[in-house]
Amino acid sequence: MSVGSELDEIYELLLKSLDDKQDSIRIEICKGMIAFFKAVKPDWKMESYEKIVCTLLIHYDDPKEDVRKAVEEVLTIAGSIHKKEFLEMV
Repeated sequence: MSVGSELDEIYELLLKSLDDKQDSIRIEICKGMIAFFKAVKPDWKMESYEKIVCTLLIHYDDPKEDVRKAVEEVLTIAGSIHKKEFLEMV
């Protein structure tokens, strides 16, 4: 298994966990996603990056303020990786 496919597997699991019913788990997943974004290289596959950002934008509309804040923190990190592409998505 290549590093790229391992990263794909990790981010897919993280995104899936954002749909958990427990807010505390979704907040912890956001912390994991921050670590994930800090670990990946800026030249990582653009389609994967776009999928992550689009999913985060969906969760940014969460009715719970603490979940929204956690997602916003991830989006801030994500936006710093590919600024131009990020701005085109939001």
